[in-house]
Amino acid sequence: MTLEPLGRQSRLMVIAPHPDDETLAAGGLMQQAAAAGAAVRVLFLTNGDNDPWPQRAIERRWRIGAADRARWGERRRGEALAALAQFGIPEANALFLGYPDQGLTPGLMAGDDSAADRLADGIAEWRPTLLVSPSLSDLHPDHSAAALFVRMALVRPSAEGGAPRMLEYLIHARGERGAQGAAVVLPLSPEQVERKRRSILRHASQTRFFPKRLLAFAAEREEFVAPPPAPDWADPRHPSREAAIEGGELRLRLESRACLGAFGRATLYLAANRLGRSSLRAETELPERSRDSALNLIDCATRQAIAQGRFQADRRRAEVRLPLAALPPTDQWFVKLERRHGFFDEAGWRELPAP
Repeated sequence: MTLEPLGRQSRLMVIAPHPDDETLAAGGLMQQAAAAGAAVRVLFLTNGDNDPWPQRAIERRWRIGAADRARWGERRRGEALAALAQFGIPEANALFLGYPDQGLTPGLMAGDDSAADRLADGIAEWRPTLLVSPSLSDLHPDHSAAALFVRMALVRPSAEGGAPRMLEYLIHARGERGAQGAAVVLPLSPEQVERKRRSILRHASQTRFFPKRLLAFAAEREEFVAPPPAPDWADPRHPSREAAIEGGELRLRLESRACLGAFGRATLYLAANRLGRSSLRAETELPERSRDSALNLIDCATRQAIAQGRFQADRRRAEVRLPLAALPPTDQWFVKLERRHGFFDEAGWRELPAP
């Protein structure tokens, strides 16, 4: 599917977890939108300030404190503004929310929904006709958490009043790239590819160390996904393979894959978005070898057990069963199976069917 051209009446909003994500994912789209007279705004969740190894190499320092990270974040903010200027997007159309880099998932699991609230306010104020954000499938924990916050924001009362068309992008993936939804392609002209390449190079703190990987995004087309209207569990590569609500239980079928670089035991995260009330964040560490055992679902805020479920497993497959009666009512459910592969996750978040 090819993306329809934007015009003067179009209003584009791009959500970026860090400076450089906006250019890598949607540099061609933004320059086409600006050239057509559309309004463009970019909303950055973090300043990209927790980037220690490039900072150590460039600044030739080993110890990095809070002031050093703040200075690095300001540098990356400046790079982002310089990159956007290549597309004719003024500084006033970039908004930085200042959440901690590499801290979106910890904040989410601690119950801090302020990012969803601020995204909802930004969407309501800007009134985009096209909203572009990260994919739930992204393996970077900041990206998948940002995607979840966007999903939560779109059902906030402040974001109501004409839902925008939504596209998602995937930057961090393993092997074959893919995300849930219908593929949407935006062809770029040679001139647009070259302008995007120059814009990527404005992110000098990143291209100094990863030039080949980052400049590969300056290709002859950009790819997005139009997310499905209802949760889609068709991806056979995701370890959370099936979800169902049966007999008063939430049942999850899991299937792990043998992957190099995986560390630690698997932890199942559950994020429930309850509109107008405090949201639930819970986790349970899955047994490594037990074939049939009880497990406790722990409230991340209180560290108290809120439900007891069952875990059944063989060598590769497992099923988790949680009683719905022990869980509070909710409007949206999201689940994530975390088994870290170095810095990145084994998989991103998945939205569950509404109970």
